[in-house]
Order: sequence, then structure tokens, then C-alpha cells
Amino acid sequence: MMLGEAFSELLRETLARQRAQVLDIVPLERWSERLPLSNSLAWNLFHTARHAELALRIVSPESRLPDAAAVQREVPAGGGLQEVQQPWFDASVGEGLADYNAEVFARVGEYLRGVDEAELDRTPLAAEVLDTELAGAEGLEWLRAQWNGRPVSLFVQWPLTVHLAHHVGEAITYRNQMGLSPFR
Repeated sequence: MMLGEAFSELLRETLARQRAQVLDIVPLERWSERLPLSNSLAWNLFHTARHAELALRIVSPESRLPDAAAVQREVPAGGGLQEVQQPWFDASVGEGLADYNAEVFARVGEYLRGVDEAELDRTPLAAEVLDTELAGAEGLEWLRAQWNGRPVSLFVQWPLTVHLAHHVGEAITYRNQMGLSPFR
């Protein structure tokens, strides 16, 4: 199995877990709930898709991606990349967020299935994309430092796959804290 196929399979399994263990269990009207010291499930969906969308713009600029503004009326520069849910975020558009998340990760899956191992060593022009996408954004210097000058392998291993897996685990915790664990 090629490395791209392995990451594609990881993504497929993570998305299936997100659907079966969270989205199919937590009622849509509860996706906007924020638990103490936590984000909402709606933010979780938006945040993971925004990171993957930005990473895919860097490693595969020709990828056709959905527009976050189709779900959120106004998305400020860097909006959705923050770990903490932002005041401008409209968490009430749950189904749209699920569709946006699914569309972004469908494009990620297409990319991963076609990525060649030799491509993983290439260093994309992250600075150009980040300068455009983060123009005027505050508090995201860490992202520039983390992604600038890094090889494609970093993007495949983190924002395109494992970042989602991390946040699906977090969403399962939200589900459990809402009292919706199927194991109780």
C-alpha cells in the first residue's frame, strides 16, 4: 500500500467514526451547545475543515474547494483556524457545517489517493498562501511558524488527517459530556 493510500484510509476511517459516533448520535439542535470550557460540535466541524482547506490550498493549489463563506456569512481572515470558538461564529447552521466539512474532506481524500511518495519531500510555497489567507489575522503567528518551509509530508500527517482524528476524539468527549454516550 502506498503512503498516500494509507493516509487516505486513515481519513476514511476517521470520517466514518465522526459520522457514526458523533454526528448520527448528537441531535442537530445540540450541535451549537458549548459545554463549560469547551467549544461546540459546530465549531469542531468548522475548525477542522478550515485547517484542512488551508493546508490543501498550500499543497494542491489546483484543488477545487468549497467556500467557507457559503456556510458562515462573514469569515474574517484566518477565521476558523483558532482553537477556541470565536464570537463571530454562527453555530446554528449545523447541517451546512456538516456538508462543508464533508466537502472539504472529500477533496482531501482525492488529493491523498493521488499523492506520490516523492511529493512528500517537496516544500510548497506556504508563505504565499498564508500571506493571502491570513492577511490582517491576529494570533495566528504560530501557524505561520509551524507551516512555513515545511514539506508536504507535514501537511499530510497533520492538518489533512491527524488533526481531524484529534478533533473527532474531542467531539466524542462532547457527546459523552452531553449524556449521549451509547455505552451508558
